[in-house]
Amino acid sequence: MVSINKGMMNYKFYFFAGFSILLSTITYSQDCKFKENSFDKSTNVSTLISDEIKVFGSLTDGGSFSVKKSEDKYFIVLDYNVTKASNNISISKFPVINKVGQGDKLIIKSTNDQTITLTASKDVVMKSNMVPNLNNVYSYKLSNIHYLISEDNLKSIQGSLISSISLEYRTDGDDNTIYTFDYSEIKEKTAIKLNGLINCILNN
Repeated sequence: MVSINKGMMNYKFYFFAGFSILLSTITYSQDCKFKENSFDKSTNVSTLISDEIKVFGSLTDGGSFSVKKSEDKYFIVLDYNVTKASNNISISKFPVINKVGQGDKLIIKSTNDQTITLTASKDVVMKSNMVPNLNNVYSYKLSNIHYLISEDNLKSIQGSLISSISLEYRTDGDDNTIYTFDYSEIKEKTAIKLNGLINCILNN
């Protein structure tokens, strides 16, 4: 009887967890907003890019994801930014990334213990700019890092919640050595919002 009760408890947990993901995804996808929704007449290529969400970090630092569809290809697109003073004292707990090279990996883990490994489709090099109204403080940004992902893997992420990511990158002056940045504190609300973005792309 004890084992039956435990089985029923596990069944109820997974049922309500799955229902919560489904309901939340529907809620967040009802109002789909897109950064781009275009069609190139010269190439007959349509492009759809979702709104972006902050996956980790603060208002000014960390990484944001958006989801992109171009023809029959899908991408997870990462924008990454770190703020740092000119005296080399980092204001952020995140590393300054000089470059993400073509083939460098983005590893996404889900709450159901699934791991999806994506690779960058091209080189992206960091650009730095002085932060307005802050003396000797600079913003180090990598924009539009494209990671090719299959439709099946997008649906797989959508069917669970992402819990952590690992990002491969290069540092200034050491282009041949690949480093890894791990982040395992992704909030459930953020993961649900990402599922909503995926739903917007898959159903438009």
